[in-house]
Amino acid sequence: MLGVTDSQTAISWLQIQGRAEIFEDAEKKNAVWYDLLGSIFSGPKDPNYVVCKVTPHQIEYYTMNVPKPEIWQA
Repeated sequence: MLGVTDSQTAISWLQIQGRAEIFEDAEKKNAVWYDLLGSIFSGPKDPNYVVCKVTPHQIEYYTMNVPKPEIWQA
């Protein structure tokens, strides 16, 4: 649950299962770079900046007080 600090108080959230790929090549990094990332990274050449692509095979949408999530499967 990325970004959820307490599932007891979260109103709704997603849980995504899938295959993650990490890209470190300049072409992909430049393609998705935008200026707001500059507050975190020094630029697209920053060695700590990579692109992560997640291809989901199941997405679950949870809403507080609903016993079962909505589930989408690929």
